[in-house]
Amino acid sequence: MGAIPETMMSNNAITPWHKIGTIVDRSVSGREAMQLGGIDWSVRKVPLYTYAMMESYNGSNDMERVESHVALQDSNGRNLSVVSPKYEVLQNDELADIVDSIGVNVQTCGQMWDGKFVWMLADLGESPRFDGTDEAMHRWLLISTWHGSGSFRIEGVNTRVVCENTLKIAQASGDLFHSIAHRSNAQDRLAAAKD
Repeated sequence: MGAIPETMMSNNAITPWHKIGTIVDRSVSGREAMQLGGIDWSVRKVPLYTYAMMESYNGSNDMERVESHVALQDSNGRNLSVVSPKYEVLQNDELADIVDSIGVNVQTCGQMWDGKFVWMLADLGESPRFDGTDEAMHRWLLISTWHGSGSFRIEGVNTRVVCENTLKIAQASGDLFHSIAHRSNAQDRLAAAKD
């Protein structure tokens, strides 16, 4: 799929425009949101193989391991991406760990682009009103990761994420707190971001 989530959860009894997902109206933890939003799966690296013709052709093919790349596969057996063996997986449950460590209510979560992208959006409440204004801006904590081509991000945003369009608006106007590349020090950088 693409711009529309394959699975998601939406809180405050708000049905997204695309009408996809589990709709709830209560406080939801990160762990529960993972299950309701369909992102309660893990990712692992698996070897890649190719068929190679033997030098002296005898009609048979041999499997040959591709050393330069590995595949990312979810715990349901779905192939997500092809990456370098140096790629460090940051699991979906890391999103829930961050949300649950600060005790905020999850508003939306889900997956897009055939599971390659997952997100969790938590409610931080309204920002303070400025003198002379009647409006307060709502603040959200957006935690997301790409399984393959992007980074793990933790950011404050002003837009409720329910699809690709709202994600782009949120990330374009939000305050990026941390962006963590899936490299050898990813776990250390994630631990620092949690602190």
